[in-house]
Amino acid sequence: KITFHVFTAQSLPVTIGAYGSGANPILNGAEKITGEWNTYTGTSISHLIGTPIYEQSFDSTISQVFVDGKRMEVARKPDVGYYPINTAPTSSNSIKVGQEADYTLKNFGFLGTKIAIRLRDWYIERRNITGYDSATQIATWDNSAPMKYSPSGGYGYFISNSLPLLTKGGEWFYDSNAKKLYLWTLESGSPSSHEVEVSVYDYGIFSITPGYLKIQDLTFKNFANNAIHLVNDRAEINNVVISNGNRNCLYTETKNIA
Repeated sequence: KITFHVFTAQSLPVTIGAYGSGANPILNGAEKITGEWNTYTGTSISHLIGTPIYEQSFDSTISQVFVDGKRMEVARKPDVGYYPINTAPTSSNSIKVGQEADYTLKNFGFLGTKIAIRLRDWYIERRNITGYDSATQIATWDNSAPMKYSPSGGYGYFISNSLPLLTKGGEWFYDSNAKKLYLWTLESGSPSSHEVEVSVYDYGIFSITPGYLKIQDLTFKNFANNAIHLVNDRAEINNVVISNGNRNCLYTETKNIA
C-alpha cells in the first residue's frame, strides 16, 4: 500500500510508476495460502456431509479468494442472480424475503450472514443481517451508516457469508470466529494441488492529499477494498491495468482526473 498525505503542486507532481522498461510491475492485494488443507468433517449441517469441502486455518479477514488466478464466488444463495424484492419495503433497513431465503435464515440462523441488495442498476449495498422474524419473513440489517439509496420493489438481493450456503464447486466461506477458510474447488479436488490466494490488503494506492498525482505503468489486482483510492485536486493515470478490486477498482473524489 502506497499512502500520501502531503501537498504537491501541479508544477511538481508526485509520480508513482515503473522504473525502466518491460512489463508493468504488479501490485497484488492478495497473499498465497500455504500449509495443509483438511477435508471438512462437520456433521451439524446434514446437506454438507460428504461434500468435497476443504478447510484451513487463516488468521486474517478475507474478502476474495482466487484459485490458479480465477476468482471464486463467496458462498451465497441464489447461486447466481438475485431473489426478487416482491414486496415494497416499509423501512430503510428491512425487507420481506422469499421462501428459499426464509428456509436458510430460519433453519441455520442469521448471525454472520450478509445481505447484498441491488438498489439501482449500477449500485449494490452489502450489510450484516442483524435480525430475522420467521413469522413475518422480515430480515433486518445494520443501518448504522445510512444507505445511499432505499431498497425498493423491482430490484433484488442475495444472502451470503454462511457455511450452509457453500453448496457447489467454485465457492468459499470464511469463518471469522473460528479463523477458518472453507473452499470447494471447481473440480472438487484438494486445494493443495492449486495456487490459492486471498485478498487481505485493502488498497494499492491511497491518497487524500490536496495536490497533483501521476500514476503510470502499473498493474493492480486482487485488492480487498479499492485498488486505487484518490481524493486529490488533480490526478493523471496512464497505462494502468486494474482487476478484481473487491469494492472498486478505482475510487475517486478528485476534481480533475485524466
